[in-house]
Amino acid sequence: KIEMLTPTEDASRGCIVGFRLKNMDYNAFGKLAGKNNFRIRLVPEAGLNSIRISTHIFNSYEEIDRFLELIKKI
Repeated sequence: KIEMLTPTEDASRGCIVGFRLKNMDYNAFGKLAGKNNFRIRLVPEAGLNSIRISTHIFNSYEEIDRFLELIKKI
């Protein structure tokens, strides 16, 4: 359901994560995320059409878990 764009191996881990949802348009997800009080970045450049989140800025574990729950509902 999710296509990870950010490398997942340990050596490349970071606090910014890029991904695509295979069953929902990224613009539609952007609107849904906004309605649920999440600030994300939509990345249309170069036809990437993806979603980027920054987990390191002003986020608690609970907020990240809440975001993951939103994705699971889709």
